[in-house]
Amino acid sequence: SPWPSARSSRWCRARSRDAYYAIDLGLFIGTFLTNASSSVFLDTEITDMKESLIVVGGPVVNRITKSVNEKMPIRFDGKRNIYSSISKKTYKSDDCGLIVKMKNPLDGTKEMLIIAGKRYSGTKAAILGFLKKFDEIEKRNCHVVEGIDTDFDGVVDDVRILE
Repeated sequence: SPWPSARSSRWCRARSRDAYYAIDLGLFIGTFLTNASSSVFLDTEITDMKESLIVVGGPVVNRITKSVNEKMPIRFDGKRNIYSSISKKTYKSDDCGLIVKMKNPLDGTKEMLIIAGKRYSGTKAAILGFLKKFDEIEKRNCHVVEGIDTDFDGVVDDVRILE
């Protein structure tokens, strides 16, 4: 596997800030629910991945993304870039993210929504893309987005869809 184990010293410094962005996503999705129960788990708490899942974070910080990465039409390559098998393009910017809706490879009757970025700013861009451009995002199953810093403060605050 191109993704090192959690014990690899080179990758131990990877921090998951994606959970903060998942809160915004949860609030947005909650507006569509009428009867909700607690359904939020860390990737390390999931024992049955044969369910419909919304997964936030890339393969370095999320073991579920890591396990399905090679089956995704837009995925992370071994160099931690985003590669699209649809357009055959590679996206190297840290501010790039992906949004992939696909059948769960472990149970074809279930769905997975993976929202992840090359780094945390890319995950933020993917969440922003999902929230700000939902009408456009829901029309297709796979997207690559790029975060934009519109006010030049070093923080991604808008997004554009690259594919």
